Amino acid sequence: MFLSKEEAVTKKYYFIIYKVFDEKFKKVYIGQHKIKNGIENDGYLGSGSLLLKEINARGTKDFKKYILYRVSTQEEANKLEREIIRKYNSTNPVIGYNILEGPSKKKKSFLRTIKKRTQRYWSQYNRTQRRRR
Repeated sequence: MFLSKEEAVTKKYYFIIYKVFDEKFKKVYIGQHKIKNGIENDGYLGSGSLLLKEINARGTKDFKKYILYRVSTQEEANKLEREIIRKYNSTNPVIGYNILEGPSKKKKSFLRTIKKRTQRYWSQYNRTQRRRR
């Protein structure tokens, strides 16, 4: 369900689907962002590696962000992001900066891996400390 800006501001948080347009190279990046406290213009342009590489090299002056949709849930945002990426064909390197046709799941799996490794480390550390006593 799409939200108007007025409806969105009344919620504790919501999600936006946005387009970042590179005015110099005429490329687009499609992404989603969780908005808290109704602050949409927080300076966030995206987290895509190709987009960030360009921003780091050239600065933000050539990049304009446009909010396309506001939605209530993460699931709606994921689905809509995939549709918009396909619509703009922004995974085509000539047209856009998106690498994947939707949100990355790498972050969650990476955090799970770190958590498991940390738990394993501390359990080994505790066993070692008990032996020393």
